[in-house]
Amino acid sequence: FRNVTGVQTCALPILVPLEIPVIRDESECVNCGACVSICPTGTFRFEDWRVVADSGKCIQCGACVVGCPQRALKLVLK
Repeated sequence: FRNVTGVQTCALPILVPLEIPVIRDESECVNCGACVSICPTGTFRFEDWRVVADSGKCIQCGACVVGCPQRALKLVLK
C-alpha cells in the first residue's frame, strides 16, 4: 500500500467482470460444488441441483479452475 495525498492506495489492478471467461466442460462436471464454494464473487451457484454460472460476475481470478477436482473448468483469456 502507498499513501498518496492522504488516500491509501493499492498497487493491485482493479478487476472488472468480463464476458464468458470461464468455460465448463459439461461432460467432466459432476456438480460437486467446489466452484460454488471457492469463487470469491459468487459466479457459480446451485440451481435445481446443478451448478450454473453467472459469467457477468467473473473476474478471471482462476480460483474455480484451480479448485475444480474434475478439471472441468477452463479460463479463456480474451
